[in-house]
Amino acid sequence: MTAVIRRRIHLLEPHQITALVRNQETTLHGLSEGVITVDAHGIVTLANDAAARLLGTDAETLTGSSAADVLGDELMAVLHDGEDAGRPVIVGSSVLVARSTGARVDDAAV
Repeated sequence: MTAVIRRRIHLLEPHQITALVRNQETTLHGLSEGVITVDAHGIVTLANDAAARLLGTDAETLTGSSAADVLGDELMAVLHDGEDAGRPVIVGSSVLVARSTGARVDDAAV
């Protein structure tokens, strides 16, 4: 993902980079599907509005939080195991289809 971002911003002026980031954020927060990204340390680095609504909070609160603290055991299992096809998970009174591409470094899940 970082390589894609670098290619897209290469040779852009600062105001063009700002516009690109705003466009990406608008698109992300406009999705009806919940999207959460978690880094290798288990910290939520990004959450859109739909994900926050499903978890009963707001995106700003999720971002920077420990994934283990905000996602619950079942969503953490999907995150850890990776689930390309999607796995039904009950969150509160909703049934979600959770999907994770997972991440592996030296054949170990991160």
